[in-house]
Amino acid sequence: MKKRILSLVMIMPFIVMLLAFGFSRTVNLFVDLQPEFLVCDYEDEEAFEYSAAAWESGVELVANVHPANASNTDIIWTLDEEFAFDGMPCGDAENPVAKIENGRLYKYRDGVVILTAAVEGTSLSRTFRAYLIEDDGSGSKEPKFVILRGSDTAENSIKSQQYRYFGLYDRAGDAKVLHTETFTARVYPTSAPQDIEYSILNADGAAEVTVTGDGGENKIEIAFSAPTENFCILRVNARGTAAEATAYFRIIDGVNVYSYDDLMFCTAKDPSSPANGERTETVVLRKNLESRENLRFHKNSALFGREVNGKVTCDYSTMTSTYDIREYTNPENDDKRTAADAVINVGVTFRKSVYGNGYTINAHELTYPSGKIENYDTEIASLTDADVFRGPLDFVKAYNCRCFGQDNAGFMFQRERDENGQKDYEFVVDCLTLKNCNNVSNLSNLDYVGTVAEIDGDDITLQYSQIMNGRVVVRSMSNKNLKIDACMLSHAREFILKAGSNKFVYAENIPASVNLTNKSEAYPFLSPDEDGEGPLAGRYDSTVTVKNTYFHTSGIFCIGMDAHFAGRFLYNFPNDPHVHDMAATSYPSKVSLEGDVRFYDWKTVDGLDSTSLIDLGVSDAGRDYSDLFDISSVIENYYERNPESNMILVIDGKHYVHGGVAFYGGGRNLSKVDFGKLNDEQKALFSDTTKPFTISLDDASLGLSPILTGAAGYGPFQFYMYDPSETEITFGSMPKVSDLGIYVSF
Repeated sequence: MKKRILSLVMIMPFIVMLLAFGFSRTVNLFVDLQPEFLVCDYEDEEAFEYSAAAWESGVELVANVHPANASNTDIIWTLDEEFAFDGMPCGDAENPVAKIENGRLYKYRDGVVILTAAVEGTSLSRTFRAYLIEDDGSGSKEPKFVILRGSDTAENSIKSQQYRYFGLYDRAGDAKVLHTETFTARVYPTSAPQDIEYSILNADGAAEVTVTGDGGENKIEIAFSAPTENFCILRVNARGTAAEATAYFRIIDGVNVYSYDDLMFCTAKDPSSPANGERTETVVLRKNLESRENLRFHKNSALFGREVNGKVTCDYSTMTSTYDIREYTNPENDDKRTAADAVINVGVTFRKSVYGNGYTINAHELTYPSGKIENYDTEIASLTDADVFRGPLDFVKAYNCRCFGQDNAGFMFQRERDENGQKDYEFVVDCLTLKNCNNVSNLSNLDYVGTVAEIDGDDITLQYSQIMNGRVVVRSMSNKNLKIDACMLSHAREFILKAGSNKFVYAENIPASVNLTNKSEAYPFLSPDEDGEGPLAGRYDSTVTVKNTYFHTSGIFCIGMDAHFAGRFLYNFPNDPHVHDMAATSYPSKVSLEGDVRFYDWKTVDGLDSTSLIDLGVSDAGRDYSDLFDISSVIENYYERNPESNMILVIDGKHYVHGGVAFYGGGRNLSKVDFGKLNDEQKALFSDTTKPFTISLDDASLGLSPILTGAAGYGPFQFYMYDPSETEITFGSMPKVSDLGIYVSF
């Protein structure tokens, strides 16, 4: 059967009705609780030095998964002998170095192997180089290997830890001082002479090396004096032998961050600093900044926040929402809100590049609700008065029905501008793991935690990074040339990537003679573009390129192309005088998909929930609007009538649907997703990209309430999804972080 877009008509009206009618009750959206991290008791370069008797019985390999109640904690160890390092082969089939059996490592001969621990059924893995040596300590031995270790290491990184970034500076109080990086070099077997020689390449005078030895190992101190354009190469030999180790590092004109206070020094507002009272340091992360819970288990970590008297406090800044806030400025609104109330909170604002070195920043202590409620025999996170992050602003609120606008942000990437436009400097977010909170087993627990990465500026690149656990994972509105390259984006309450515009054309000066209840008369005034032609056609206010990136687990769809509502009720709602002059059409956005872009997003039909977009709540009269229809029966009734539809994946009688790309809004959505540069395998899953499946909200056969078109407008909804009979990304498939490593370039 030809590969195609998931079609079949009824799934689309179902989704639209989801978008139109949210539930007022708390919804459980259960997902597997993913492990936070995998900790191995080994460095990136690890020596296994044992006697012949110990090797005979095998060496137990040790790794631990946190949390212990994760959905899967089974660890699988594998050994790779095909890898070659600095021209030194690790082994071959005829003459292997070692084997693994039942979690134990057995050596056949001295040599080097690549060991990987992976948590089965998850994206977590940890790979390191192991030097296998037999030494009974009976006397002096010839040097075989040299292991060169830096001062830190990270786990589960997309990018090889062999290449490290170091900041030129450390923080010393309120000042910066030049950094000195320390390596240790040890010759193996340890009974061999520890006499070494070294060389450093590409440093160009930016690094001065001092070597001291204590007989057991050599300490190599490198004092930095300037940044470097390229990677420096530190090469160490056991003197007079071919035993060698190499480290690659680049000195960045930035500050090493080992603590939360270091991070605030680089990013927080400071009236005494230049640049309009804002820090603009490049961040070079050298430790995990973790939640209090994870801090107990995560290696090389410090707390995100400050613990005082048993409580954790975090800094944050505020800013006026950049989305449409007319609802706040219409003076008749019932809550007497003003533009001063249209404020979002931001945990950390990065104004220059961030080099993550594979480390994690987890804003859990700032974003996650501190209360809990019982719901259907499970605990749901709930707000208390102490919580700062309290969910998104309203786009419009009437009769307790809410449509949501911009949310708080755990992290904002804000590229500075001056009066002449964009400042000319590189803005790269490299090999960083960002979380708004700890991993969850219920996506509803992400309701209030905010957007993980809010983009505010042009020409920003997110590369080799893992970004996860937010209401939205990445949100980019009115930004040009955002590039997302070889990243893992996962676990969103609504959309993983939301693209759109903060610029709108409002419906204004509609003649009194126009009948706003008549589509043919009202539509031209509520949308400036007909059939893609007109003043906004092709004028992309936001552009995003997504390349070689994996999406994993959303509450609605992986990618959402935002559009402003443009219904007649928003232009002039006769029963609610504060809702007026709000109908508009968004400037269009464009998302380009390139290379190996995958969507891992199968979910149960009843798990496709949209209360994060629109919550109809309970009316002033006490009516619960969630009884307007039974969501599960809508899809089930259609499937019973059309079992040949191929839109539903059935496993053990349970029905699943896939969430790919959604164009939504109800107003005129002039945005575009370009599938043309996907590789052949991924492009085939979206075979007819020139004709997305489209529905009109006023189609009488859908049975939608006229309230929907009255509020949203008549613009069509469009969807791209995988066909379950054609894709290899089936229910239960998991992306692997390690697979993205092939796309890394230096």
